[in-house]
Amino acid sequence: MGNTQLPPQQLFEFVTKELGLNDSQQNAYKLLREEHQKGQKKLQENIKMAKDSFYALLKNNLVSDTLLSKENDKVAKSIAEIDLYNFKHFQQIRAICIAEQKVKFDAILKEIFNRMGNSRRPTAPFNNQDRGNRPPPTLDKEGILPPY
Repeated sequence: MGNTQLPPQQLFEFVTKELGLNDSQQNAYKLLREEHQKGQKKLQENIKMAKDSFYALLKNNLVSDTLLSKENDKVAKSIAEIDLYNFKHFQQIRAICIAEQKVKFDAILKEIFNRMGNSRRPTAPFNNQDRGNRPPPTLDKEGILPPY
């Protein structure tokens, strides 16, 4: 398997096919994805706000190390929250699998992450003016980073 990034629907189909999910499992997985996407939107907004606040400190010539550390901790906490949320989501997906599928799920998990691509993971929150030459992350039609 390659390192090719897939759109959310194709990734859903990839996981479904690789694991051999039956109709009931596919429906459960689809509901998990939809729930995850909704919850992830707020967490991504929190990351963006924390990073905006952190980098806004650049405007302050006299920013203290204490304040800088405090704002950096907010960013780290926001990222940790989304990582924990994603971890629990993958636990839920794994839970709908039968024993043989769990073995396969464990084997393809790294491939799933690779196919999600870095552009779907939370990245810099800056507006386009602050991004420099970096392209914006791939957003869905509602302006959020899609789940896998």
